[in-house]
Amino acid sequence: MVFTPDIFNYLEGNSFSSGISVKISDSKTKIYNRLDLLTELSLKKRVIHLGFADHIGLIESKLAKNQWLHKRLMDVTDQCIGIDLNEEAVNFVKEKIGIDKVYTYNLTESPPFSEITNHAWDLMILGEIIEHIDNPVLFLKILKEKYGSCVRSLVITAPNAFRFKNSKAFLTKEEYINSDHRYWFTPYTLAKIGIRAGWTPLRYEYADGTNYPLRLLFKFFPVMCDTLVMVFTSGIDDL
Repeated sequence: MVFTPDIFNYLEGNSFSSGISVKISDSKTKIYNRLDLLTELSLKKRVIHLGFADHIGLIESKLAKNQWLHKRLMDVTDQCIGIDLNEEAVNFVKEKIGIDKVYTYNLTESPPFSEITNHAWDLMILGEIIEHIDNPVLFLKILKEKYGSCVRSLVITAPNAFRFKNSKAFLTKEEYINSDHRYWFTPYTLAKIGIRAGWTPLRYEYADGTNYPLRLLFKFFPVMCDTLVMVFTSGIDDL
């Protein structure tokens, strides 16, 4: 999907169709490893990593395999802070892993966080968060209102509704899903909730489609990858 003026008219609600056809990939569509893509997007940037901690029991094993995203971001960014609601996990990262600049804070329910508002930031990364939120539009709208003046771009990763595993439900008559998830997303619907919240979508990519033995399938059908990664702008041209 190319974000043309016509597409924006639909996303913004100025045009309506009960059956709009939106092309969401072609022969040139690339597929990515999610961690590699987020690391690439963060290179030499000032980054806020929201929901950074992961499960306590997985952090050390992921670190050993270079699979813990927050450490990978720290290795390539000019500045990187982590924010999470899980106080136990945040304290573990501080005390056991020895990483500072990580905080327990509720960005939407608490006053604007000075560690963010006192600086200028290139990216805020929301990895595997939006599908756990009861009202994603309200959540993103509050982030925009509180932090849109100091954060240039928002990067969201979300579960892809068209992923290969979901196609198996036609045969097994069973849904395979994280029990805490509220939503699946398509490129259009993820762009829609972002734009309803005041963020402007710029690009999206398909990720986590590089694992053997399905690599060939994803090469021809990138829309069957597990994850969508979408970049939005707050509208700030220069911080």
